[in-house]
Amino acid sequence: FPGEAGRPLNVYLLTDGLVTAGRTSVKAVTSRYSNVLKPHQSIFCLNAGRPYNPWMLEMIAHLARGAFGDCPDAAGAEEALVRFVRRWSRPVLVEPEAEYLAPDVSEIYPRRLPNLYRDAPLRLYGKCRKGAVFVLRLRGLGRDGERDIVIRAAMPEPDENLTEIAREWARGRIYMLAERWFAGEADREALSEMRSLSVRYGVGLPFDIESCLLYTSDAADEL
Repeated sequence: FPGEAGRPLNVYLLTDGLVTAGRTSVKAVTSRYSNVLKPHQSIFCLNAGRPYNPWMLEMIAHLARGAFGDCPDAAGAEEALVRFVRRWSRPVLVEPEAEYLAPDVSEIYPRRLPNLYRDAPLRLYGKCRKGAVFVLRLRGLGRDGERDIVIRAAMPEPDENLTEIAREWARGRIYMLAERWFAGEADREALSEMRSLSVRYGVGLPFDIESCLLYTSDAADEL
């Protein structure tokens, strides 16, 4: 139940993310959710069919510490929703806070961790020195109250062919910068960095960067 230790409150949206009325920008829509959510509450977005707005759904899930899923065929939406909900049905740690105890790792994303579930792996992307040992301490609420988990792992040898890891790291940084932009905490330099990361790593952008760089901040607020 909401508020009970170790019990998250999850909201599941089955939607294409295409807004047809009112303010339709990613910033305007996501702020409606992120400004009212409490730490134990999350929003999970599942798209069904085509067309759809992936940036809207991914940003809602990111800001709401949830997850995004995609079902390309609308005919399979019912079964996809059942599988999607079941994946997040066994919580392990709610309202987790991370402490990275190894000095040789940095720039780890996402900054704000989602609630942890037994059937959903926690994926973190960051930078580390070759041969470094990764040590993560997680504190949060479990079924019986406060819980403390320590994870220790030796980093494998770097593999230049694992471009997907670099791409996901870039995506995490882009989303962090977008979150700061939406909150009014980032400037044009952050937008330029987002554009550079997008080009270098082949990651799509959650809103129209070029328009934000061309127009004033008031105009960009609508993007």
